[in-house]
Amino acid sequence: MIDLSANLKAWAASEERSAVAELYEVDVDDVTTLRYVAGDPLGTGSVTFNGQTYNALNIRRENESRNLDGSFSNFRIVVSNIDGFAGATVQQNDLDGKEVRVTFVLLETLDI
Repeated sequence: MIDLSANLKAWAASEERSAVAELYEVDVDDVTTLRYVAGDPLGTGSVTFNGQTYNALNIRRENESRNLDGSFSNFRIVVSNIDGFAGATVQQNDLDGKEVRVTFVLLETLDI
């Protein structure tokens, strides 16, 4: 389950919404973490949040459903493999069964 922050709940309830970036992290091992941002929201090929760089990647997530407590149940993400990058990354890093952390942040909170 994914817990929703108070800020995200307030954003979802707001009538005027700022643009949101979806950040994805996968711990490959104790040292290596893969970091990606869905699409290229700033048109720069990457974004920085909390001092970490997230490389742009074509990621699409399926519609999620919220539980009564406001958390999300599990949902699927799909990564474009048109250039073979996603497939190679999975094979090189043994990502089968790894958890993916998804963080939604307002574009204005990204480091520039």
